[in-house]
Amino acid sequence: PSGRIANRFQTYPDWCIEILSPEQNLTRVLSKLLLCSRNGTELGWLINPDEDGSVILVFPEQKIELYEGDTVLPVLDGIQLELTPNQIWGWLSFD
Repeated sequence: PSGRIANRFQTYPDWCIEILSPEQNLTRVLSKLLLCSRNGTELGWLINPDEDGSVILVFPEQKIELYEGDTVLPVLDGIQLELTPNQIWGWLSFD
């Protein structure tokens, strides 16, 4: 091992969470989540600071849903977590 962090991976994560930064392109980040979905990722979250209060979710077969407010977000089986978009937005500060 060289101690360097890999820049390319041969597998896809079970759960992918993206927070869109101002310099990122929404279409490009969403296309990455869809690519992961096509290759076995079970759940993707996209948090977009321009869409205050909502989280876009990507499910298998590239199904996309919008979650808002106090709706509990889906998580992977076996993970004990109840989290809502309002809670996430309460933690994040975009000054």
